[in-house]
Amino acid sequence: MDLWIRTQDRTTLIRSYEIYIAEQCNMYVIRAKRTSHILGVYNTFERALKILDEIQNMLHSTVIKQTANALYFESKKIVVYEMPNE
Repeated sequence: MDLWIRTQDRTTLIRSYEIYIAEQCNMYVIRAKRTSHILGVYNTFERALKILDEIQNMLHSTVIKQTANALYFESKKIVVYEMPNE
């Protein structure tokens, strides 16, 4: 499954494998680990965490089977998440 994320400024659409929250200049930045792209910037850690929760929930919506140790996804599924402004 591919996860594509459109950046908050809408200028870039990237395929991402790992995203994380980093604190920069008293703001909370969601970044893509394998690129230098900033996906979105938020005022609070809680808001940035909520965005990650939304992305996780979107990914879980494509799960077709779950066992104790694994999630099975539909094959060739593409998910696009658009970063919100606030």
